[in-house]
Amino acid sequence: MPILDTIVLIDDNPADNFYHRIIINDANIASDIIEFEAVTNALHHLIKDGNSERINMIFLDINMPLQDGFSFLENYSKIKPALDTKIVVVILTNSLNQRERRKAEQSSLVDNYLTKPLTAEDLEMLIAEHFLQS
Repeated sequence: MPILDTIVLIDDNPADNFYHRIIINDANIASDIIEFEAVTNALHHLIKDGNSERINMIFLDINMPLQDGFSFLENYSKIKPALDTKIVVVILTNSLNQRERRKAEQSSLVDNYLTKPLTAEDLEMLIAEHFLQS
């Protein structure tokens, strides 16, 4: 039985989303996985009535066209107080830029920072750290 209701993938690369969906499905940790290739679409989904209540975790890429992961975080910080649920935000990126990593890790909105690709071990660690604590 899945531990989480919904995981959201925000990444402009469909191949990465496809691969990460397989890893998450194989781990059987979420009832639903929703993919967004644009920050704007993900934000609209979050602010729709009732959508955020089922979301437990967001995997967010940093480098995307138009709006990047930091733009998402800036906008998310404005809507987060209105959300009635705790959503774990995980940066999942190819970026090796240490400045971007420090910026993400210093954000109070970011719970973890991982480098692609997502692995089953990463999922186990995230579940243990954020959802299995007593």
